[in-house]
Amino acid sequence: MIPIPALIYGVVSGHGIFYPVNLLAGMVVPGVDKYSLPELEQFHALLLVVGIVIHAAVSITFGLLYGVLLPTLPSIPKPIAWGGLLMPLFWTAVSFSLMGIVNPTLKRGVDWPSFVLSQFIFGMVAAIVVMRARHLRPLTTGVLGGLIGGLLMPGPAVVWGLLTERGIWYPVNLLAGMVDRSIGQQSLEELKLFHADWLVTALALHATLSLVFGIVYGLALPRLPVIPGPMCWGSLLMPMLWTGISFGLMGVVNPVLQERVNWPWFVVSQFIFGLVASIAVIRSETIPIPPAGTGPTPSPAGHEV
Repeated sequence: MIPIPALIYGVVSGHGIFYPVNLLAGMVVPGVDKYSLPELEQFHALLLVVGIVIHAAVSITFGLLYGVLLPTLPSIPKPIAWGGLLMPLFWTAVSFSLMGIVNPTLKRGVDWPSFVLSQFIFGMVAAIVVMRARHLRPLTTGVLGGLIGGLLMPGPAVVWGLLTERGIWYPVNLLAGMVDRSIGQQSLEELKLFHADWLVTALALHATLSLVFGIVYGLALPRLPVIPGPMCWGSLLMPMLWTGISFGLMGVVNPVLQERVNWPWFVVSQFIFGLVASIAVIRSETIPIPPAGTGPTPSPAGHEV
């Protein structure tokens, strides 16, 4: 089932079903990164075979890892599973989609890896606060978790701004652009500068969202059902880990292909694989095997069977 999102993307985008197949094969076959877009959209027998082999080998390898590892991994506390993993994923997907509608220009300026990391920092911190402060009222723990998570959340964006030499005001101005559409039309140099009104807008938006989500955490997390441990590891943590590794390796091995991969669809594919494999592991029956060397089993009448 993992190729379905990629094939749907190929059809919806107009690139065709062989475009994602050729990109996958390009991770091994040299020279594919030099193909033009029309060439990547065409059928290539060699690339199809290589793509199928890569997909089969990776699927079998990860399937074996799931079957061996998932039953042995410890369970994850309910607040961490929901608040630190699932909710940040959901909010990231919603933000990505909404920004593409509200302000597509800003969407292209956002560094999504640091954005995603920020969401997980907020979710993990807020979930830990809610879990540790059970002696307080849910509303109070939510506000506290939202405040602490909101204070730590901007860290990745600020670090990214400094490392890329865009400065600390660039991510602040992008955040303000979610409210003021005109900010998305500004030049890169203008977005690097300090603007007092944009700073006030960004702070107000960040504080509001942090408090709202913190309150949701405080009220909802204690009431949500427990997510089975194998489901947390297999359908949430491992797909995120594999996506991060794939993104990093492709940036080193083949940066051109990294730019051509549609990463939202890639991420969806990883979670589909993880979810299906986790369900298979959870639902697989454990067959009891009697210990070796017990000898013949006596019958009820005392005779050996």
